Amino acid sequence: MQKKIEDLRWVVDFELDKENRLTRLFWMSPDQVDLWLKYHDVVVNDNTAKTNQYQMPLGIFIIIDNKCKTRLVCQTLVSDETLDTYIWILECIRRATEQAPIVIFTDADPALDAAIPIVFPETYPAHCIFHIAQNLPKNLKGKLGERWNDFIKQFYQCRNSLCEPLFKQRWNQLLNDFPTAKDYLLRTLDRRCKSWARAYLYKIFTAGIESTSRVEGYNWIIKQQLKANSTLCELVDRLDLRLKEEE
Repeated sequence: MQKKIEDLRWVVDFELDKENRLTRLFWMSPDQVDLWLKYHDVVVNDNTAKTNQYQMPLGIFIIIDNKCKTRLVCQTLVSDETLDTYIWILECIRRATEQAPIVIFTDADPALDAAIPIVFPETYPAHCIFHIAQNLPKNLKGKLGERWNDFIKQFYQCRNSLCEPLFKQRWNQLLNDFPTAKDYLLRTLDRRCKSWARAYLYKIFTAGIESTSRVEGYNWIIKQQLKANSTLCELVDRLDLRLKEEE
């Protein structure tokens, strides 16, 4: 709050519970607001744990600037990752910038997926293909056994289809050819195929982004300089230093 007192352009929002404990914190510096206004077309989000002693997940949003550099544009600390919390975060962004992204890339968190159309109805929710690629072998390799290699080849052929009719044809064929994978595919990927299938994403400006790897890399750098018992002040100071290093 001291920064906001010194410079009213800072955006700081927070909420306390009945015991006067911090449950939500959102902040953007004046430079971050300017960056959002310039480069808000494609936004990437990721959350990370074990950055502070209060076990509050750190959420960061990044953009890609005109030099293809990853830039941090806002950060949050929250006590949970529910739909209501994500709506609050996105509302903070909307009030601070009055600019909706064209697309937001996420790790397919269902609560964030549900919050995006509520706050930014014009924004396209896209899912990280890397997370999908990680989850497929975890859930299906054992079930498919020797057929795994055939399955993954057919899956990517389907995912990379450039027109909707061809994608749907290949998707239905995939479900028929690999019945042991059908339940998982229908439960986790089918309903939200427009967020990961290239037949839909190629119509949206994404700046070449297909995953959340940029923001995860950013989170990794931050975690190397923080500990699970770091105070919130130490975390905020570390992020502030990181922002200065970007300039």
